[in-house]
Amino acid sequence: MNLKKKNSDYYISTILTYFSFSILSYLILYQLGIVDYLPSNNTLDSGDSGFYHSIMNNGYQTSGKFSKNPGFFPFFPYFWRLTQLSSIGISILNTLLFLTSLSWLCNILKPDKITLLFYMGSPYLFFMWVPLSESLFFFFCVSIVYGIINDKSKYVFLGILFSALTRPIFLFFIPAFIGMTLMSQPIEKVFSKVIWGKIILRYIVPCMLGIFLVVLFQYCQTGIWFIYFEIQSTVWGRAFNYGPTFPLGYNTPFWNLNGSYFSFWIGATISTFGLKLLVDWFRKKEILTQIKNYELFSVIFICMVLMSILFFNATWMWNPETETSSTHFTGINRYIHPTVFILILLIYFFRTRKFTAIQYFSLFVFTHLVWFSFDLHYYSHIQRYLVFSIPTIFIIALGLYHAYRWKLLGYGLVTFSFILQSILFNYFLSFIQVD
Repeated sequence: MNLKKKNSDYYISTILTYFSFSILSYLILYQLGIVDYLPSNNTLDSGDSGFYHSIMNNGYQTSGKFSKNPGFFPFFPYFWRLTQLSSIGISILNTLLFLTSLSWLCNILKPDKITLLFYMGSPYLFFMWVPLSESLFFFFCVSIVYGIINDKSKYVFLGILFSALTRPIFLFFIPAFIGMTLMSQPIEKVFSKVIWGKIILRYIVPCMLGIFLVVLFQYCQTGIWFIYFEIQSTVWGRAFNYGPTFPLGYNTPFWNLNGSYFSFWIGATISTFGLKLLVDWFRKKEILTQIKNYELFSVIFICMVLMSILFFNATWMWNPETETSSTHFTGINRYIHPTVFILILLIYFFRTRKFTAIQYFSLFVFTHLVWFSFDLHYYSHIQRYLVFSIPTIFIIALGLYHAYRWKLLGYGLVTFSFILQSILFNYFLSFIQVD
């Protein structure tokens, strides 16, 4: 009992200490004039926060300034309405909810201090302390992970249901739950009625129930069935495409563009690992000897994030070199970084043994292949190659830290991440899209 209490206190104090680094980093950069905005009721209404605020104040609208707000799910803005807090107030509540949820998750997963520090230094973790749905979604996902690990169906069911009321997660969750359940069994059992019964009742039913309730709720307010999907496709161009148009593009400031390159690399790397696990499963290898079931779920979730960006994002980015429009890869940062699943995979990554020299070299080559997604001819001139120098150097440094665990290098990477987190938070507060 005392050990359990000690572990709980340890993670609470560690999380609060690490969170203070985010605050101190921002205040120091503000004093130095590197960032120039402070959180206020006005600046926190940036981007999607403004739409959530409009739903909180007036419900869903089909005309006027916020006629696009049916393109957002209802649980967070109506939770906000229930609290009657200002933008600053709900941001503080979101922060407390996130820190509490993270403490719960850490007591489940028991990450070491440096892994937790890497996560809390994530450049896009600031989405947890602004008026967005990330903190609620994080809390519900912790419930899902707790239920999976401890085989408690109630936590899984409720976590999925409330996640589905908070975010449009069916595209990510349904394949992830199906893949996790099937790949945890020998491939010969792929058509087992018992397994599929479990998939349907435990995972698909709460997911579809959440979608149904959102559609019904929005219809009652707007009189239009499936208005969420209509707004997403007609206003933001979020509809299925048969494939992305390369090179991918994102018209955004320098540091967010580099952060987005890194986010895409994370998605591509994890997806490649997921493909390797799928091949192993088809070759009748036992997957759970390589990875735990909730880690497998996290891998497939990130795979679906990448698929969502490539096959559902709008083709908005004009490429003057090719004189064509290309797929806009916005959204990758919010979908990957401020989630339970990236922490789970960070723990897995740092838990794995040192790779072989060939594996590290393969990762280096793979990294350079990923950059072709953004410039099909980046290798043709040193200036074009240097566009990707910052994420490439960061990835190499991360690989070196994984191989040798040099503390000075690790703390250097984390320091850079906290500084970048502050810069990107400043972008957000100045109404620059950083999704």
